[in-house]
Amino acid sequence: MFTPNYRYGTNIPRPNPIECIGCHHPCQQVIVYASPFQHQDITDNMWFAFFSSPGVLIAGLRHLVVDRNARLCTLHFATPASAYFFINSPQRWYPFQNFLGPSSRVEHSSVEDRLTTYHSDRHYPGHRCHHNYDFTLPPPAIPRYHLYHRHRRHRH
Repeated sequence: MFTPNYRYGTNIPRPNPIECIGCHHPCQQVIVYASPFQHQDITDNMWFAFFSSPGVLIAGLRHLVVDRNARLCTLHFATPASAYFFINSPQRWYPFQNFLGPSSRVEHSSVEDRLTTYHSDRHYPGHRCHHNYDFTLPPPAIPRYHLYHRHRRHRH
């Protein structure tokens, strides 16, 4: 039914990981609604193999979560840019929409009842995505050398 995704010249298909970097950032997640996601006999690994197959091949896909009760699948991407280009390029949806049926649709994820703002900027370690929350990023830290040798700069 699905073509497994063989990575790095091995004969072992890459399984769907339990967690990825996209789990922590909503701007790296895209929601796909379709009725085939409700089938109990198709596992998450089979869906991951389908979305990673050469016929579909979603660039930057790292992980997916299927909610069978809501008939949706959340695709998690490696970078914000991957999700940004996927959600803004409908031609990337056509290969799997032909399989999932005409009622399938791709939508934005949401944060605190607001639609996610997708972007191509990088994330800063230890900080939430500043595009989707009401706060600004703190200024960069002063390098350690300048903290301890600040007096040398002011002497003449």
